[in-house]
Amino acid sequence: MILGIAPKTNLKVAIIYILIAAIFNATLSALTKFSFSQLTAMQMVFARNFVALILFFGWLSFSKKESSIMEFLRPHSWGMQIVRSVAGFSSIYFFIMALKTIDLGDATVLFNTMPIFLPIVAFLWKGSKIHHKTWWGIITAFFGIMLIIRPGADFFQQGSFYGLLSGIAGSISTLSLRYSHYTDPTSRTLFYYFLMCSVLAAFALPLEAGSLHNAFTMQGLLLLAGIGILGLCFQVFFTLATKHAPAKLISPFYYSTVVFSVLYDWLLWHVQIDIYKIIGFVFIFIGVCLVVLLYPKEVTSSKPGTQ
Repeated sequence: MILGIAPKTNLKVAIIYILIAAIFNATLSALTKFSFSQLTAMQMVFARNFVALILFFGWLSFSKKESSIMEFLRPHSWGMQIVRSVAGFSSIYFFIMALKTIDLGDATVLFNTMPIFLPIVAFLWKGSKIHHKTWWGIITAFFGIMLIIRPGADFFQQGSFYGLLSGIAGSISTLSLRYSHYTDPTSRTLFYYFLMCSVLAAFALPLEAGSLHNAFTMQGLLLLAGIGILGLCFQVFFTLATKHAPAKLISPFYYSTVVFSVLYDWLLWHVQIDIYKIIGFVFIFIGVCLVVLLYPKEVTSSKPGTQ
């Protein structure tokens, strides 16, 4: 059971934060795909969270009195922190595995099926009503996604399946993140997210086939540090966005990650941007606008069950 009330909604601020988060995540994803020649998937998951944990804890230590750190880090809702971390860890891992075998843009599109699953997850988890008007925007955006990936006989290859799983896990993580803001401040939520994901990755590292030698070269360490720093920047802005608006309102704006990712595909891997992708982007943009315009204003109330 969630205690407390939802933070005040400020959609304009939330949109700015989510767009910045999208840029950081697209850059992080491009660096991750580039790093497969040197690193394994779990090494990158571990670095993404452990480096961010060290940097973030250092910031906490300087910004708060030493005597108050332990009291500050005492969460009011362990359940939300655990669900958020496990789902977030799964989403990151599945997304990285998708990047290993399919284009950056396609993997990002599949991850961004997240807003489609959010109303369903909210309904199954908290009994939140699925407002019929929002489906117009979601379906329009989904049509744009289909134009971009144009699923054929090889659509359900392993990489595409991982990409879809990352979107489902991401929807659970995003919703639990919004709920965690009812009881815990942003910095506490970020700390436990980085900590729990680091622990999960550390336990999973010995189970993964791959050499640790490459990770301890100068290039490997620089790649790991870059992944960790970008991961921190993304999580800070994404978490701030969910603090200022419900997940179902801001998630469609996260589709902008697709645009940035396709640009990286074109610049770094020379993947061609065809007319289908351009039309798909237009439908995604229209879908985003419809979700915001048609979303019932009363849903942004302070009742947890309505978020």
